[in-house]
Amino acid sequence: MASLLFSVLFFVAIVFHVFTIALLLLFGTVADALDGAVARYANKTSPFGALLDATVDRISDAILISSFSFASLVRWEITIPLLVTTFLISYIRARGEFLFHLNMEGIGFMERTERLIGIGIAVVTAIISTKKIYTLSLPEWVFLAILFLSVVTCVQRMHLLWKKTV
Repeated sequence: MASLLFSVLFFVAIVFHVFTIALLLLFGTVADALDGAVARYANKTSPFGALLDATVDRISDAILISSFSFASLVRWEITIPLLVTTFLISYIRARGEFLFHLNMEGIGFMERTERLIGIGIAVVTAIISTKKIYTLSLPEWVFLAILFLSVVTCVQRMHLLWKKTV
């Protein structure tokens, strides 16, 4: 649940263009990735804990990604498809694991950790330059790369599940 606080503070930092603070706050959301490992190590896992963690991660992702558009760093035309594919990646994994009893962790280029790294790169590019390349800002180019890899991940996961049905 603490990652939600980090995400909201990240949102505020991005909207007010305080990028160095945003980077520090992003590390707080990355630390959230450790909670599952800690729970498994301590033998404190539960189905509800897994559901809560996945739900909070989706909310956090939406806050982190949309902050760039609210700050006018990335156009909504890029952000909305990225949000959709981000949710699709998780949805396909959840349905695939439920229907086919597969562990789909590690399937595809763009899981949550890679997406958070990409968001960090987008923050760094916002710090580095406000120049545009072919009418797109550097953060927009980063988001397009994340979007492309997210679409590839959706296709990879769907292909794996399709192969299980034929």
